[in-house]
Amino acid sequence: MSRVRFVRLFSVLALALWTSTLSASTITYAVGTCRPHLPSYPTNSAALAATPPANVVEVCPGTYKEQVQVTQPVTLEGVSNGASTEAVFAPPAGGLVANATDDFGNPVAAQLWVNNASGPVNISDLTVDASGNGVSGFVSVIGIFYQNSSGTVNRVATRNQSGNGFGIGILAQGDSSIPFINIENSNVHDYDQAGILLENNGLGIAAVIARISENEIATSHLNADAIDIFFGGQATIRSNLIVNGGTQPHPGNYGILADWGPDTISGNTVVGGNTGIFISDALSFNASVTSNKIFGSNTGISLSTFALATIQSNSITKSRIGIEFQCNFSPNVHSNIVTESGTALDSVPSAISTSGNTYSNVGTIRTGGC
Repeated sequence: MSRVRFVRLFSVLALALWTSTLSASTITYAVGTCRPHLPSYPTNSAALAATPPANVVEVCPGTYKEQVQVTQPVTLEGVSNGASTEAVFAPPAGGLVANATDDFGNPVAAQLWVNNASGPVNISDLTVDASGNGVSGFVSVIGIFYQNSSGTVNRVATRNQSGNGFGIGILAQGDSSIPFINIENSNVHDYDQAGILLENNGLGIAAVIARISENEIATSHLNADAIDIFFGGQATIRSNLIVNGGTQPHPGNYGILADWGPDTISGNTVVGGNTGIFISDALSFNASVTSNKIFGSNTGISLSTFALATIQSNSITKSRIGIEFQCNFSPNVHSNIVTESGTALDSVPSAISTSGNTYSNVGTIRTGGC
């Protein structure tokens, strides 16, 4: 074969391979009729079940009354059409039904369930609204449920996951595969259990790794937590705005609860609630809590069993207790500013020096009793 013919043949094969790869990577379907040049489906479930499987599903503005399950890698994104950019996932006419069980065997009514997907599932520019969900009893109402799956949630709104005390905006659970989830630039509000919850199977080993950043999380429900990292989730929680339902001295809720970390918690603003930031249990010894602003919480920052977190450069204002040690030997508490609080530091072991903090307009700087 001549060199020229070989080069031409190689070029043709390379072009065919590139075209095949490009085609395989750009299979896009539409839900609704706003993208007439794309294959179109009336529901998200139908688009996700189509053959060949899409890796991009564009959701037109409108309200889609369905519970959706995602099992393959895909990007699910809302798109604009004229004056509207609002694509809403809502309960079916008869309300939500239990369609999954969580890793603890509890029933779940998930609106958007990412179920053991084999690759990343990315969700953006969608609204998941559980108004009129009709769920009662001990069934969790979940807006977005990542179960043993990775992906990114970006510019998403979850709202009104509530009604029976088990409503969660976004839930991520992991197993030995240790999925990674990125939750950013989203609005999570009007839940009645938790805004964002990460948890594993209860073995006390980090089974979900997450980055939670630049979100706004708020509820009027008194006993709901904004961000829970529970049973070993490992997270970076950065630059979120959290507005809690309860106001002091209501005993109900937490802004950020980090249970069995390690976690990095920095640059967040927490308003109201029982406890702004709560660090719990021995495995949280690597937790870092820095440069957060906490206003109007009953307790600004609380340390639980054996917590050895670094608590540094936080600003705590208008609290009953600024930092609650609970008699834990936590030597890395310094450079914090506590202002207008009844007690700045409570139940501090006598061996701990707290001179590196700044106190202004506080009734009592430090109590012991350990």
